[in-house]
Amino acid sequence: MVPKRYHTDSNLHLAYRFHLCNQTIVFLVFFLLFNFLPSKTHGQKTPFNLLHYGLEDGLSQVTINDMVFDDSGFLWIGTQEGINRFDGKLFKQYKYSKNDTLGLSGNFITKLFKDSEGNIWIGTARNGLNIFHASEKKISKVILPEFDLTNKTITGIIEGPDS
Repeated sequence: MVPKRYHTDSNLHLAYRFHLCNQTIVFLVFFLLFNFLPSKTHGQKTPFNLLHYGLEDGLSQVTINDMVFDDSGFLWIGTQEGINRFDGKLFKQYKYSKNDTLGLSGNFITKLFKDSEGNIWIGTARNGLNIFHASEKKISKVILPEFDLTNKTITGIIEGPDS
């Protein structure tokens, strides 16, 4: 005679129910996978238009180092020959000028960053840091008394907790 604890109808019933439950879960997983995933890979059915912009369209240089959208929806593009602001149709170029001592400090743009106030910070190669003041619509050099950025290359810009 088999001891009662090893052979009971309730244990067999639970084991059978567990087996059925596992089979049901496996069936549902395969049913969902094969019925709701496409059997073939399809490309986009709607046409996708890709436009190419170059020098002839007003872009200052074709090597793009960084891009950022501002709060007005303009796309700012940093190149090796200045900054370009694109409105979806036209480019406006911002470049270094020897005559403008307060403006952009160099043309080789390495980094763009939009801060929480909507200003665009502009890092350059060997010419420090600049900022486009969104409210004034002008670019100026950033001078930090504690750091000399005059001949530095800016490769990253982040915003601190106190903006």
